[in-house]
Amino acid sequence: MKTFSIIPIIMGIFLVIGCLGLRESYQNYQDYQAVEAFKARAISTRAEIMSHISSYSRQGASYGFSVEFTTPDGELIYAKTLRQPTEPQGETGDLTEILYDPQHPDEPRLAPVGIPFKKTLVPGAVGVGFVGMVFIYAMAALIRAARTPRKAPSRYTGKPAQPFNTSSSRDKLVSKYQKSHGRFSKS
Repeated sequence: MKTFSIIPIIMGIFLVIGCLGLRESYQNYQDYQAVEAFKARAISTRAEIMSHISSYSRQGASYGFSVEFTTPDGELIYAKTLRQPTEPQGETGDLTEILYDPQHPDEPRLAPVGIPFKKTLVPGAVGVGFVGMVFIYAMAALIRAARTPRKAPSRYTGKPAQPFNTSSSRDKLVSKYQKSHGRFSKS
């Protein structure tokens, strides 16, 4: 009777957790690259805070400002900053530093802009750790299976073996041949 082992189920859970960690790390890395690309082309300026913005969702509260600023070519922009998880400092009428993309000045961001790189590293390390444990377990199971001697399937039915009697079998064949051919009949 085979015994039930919970280890493969645990390894399956580890694999799922590891894959989710790697996926989260990859998405955070994509966000990190997008923010770094934004920072490379962004222009820093001072903007006047017109009002505070806050919104609430399942992910939690997010905050931002409505701001007004002038681009270097003299265009007056009134826009809402992209929201962030912490409430920014400043009152209506104060000046705050913002960054904006010259191609899209209507989407400014509050400085400092960025995603900490550790938000990419931590889930990635967890993912690699869990997937690594599953890999090591699978390799150990394969090595163990390769070293285990194999047994041929038994054909034993529970009946005692019949002795093989060659002399009686031969005598039966000879007598059958003689009867069919009519030779060497015993009289």
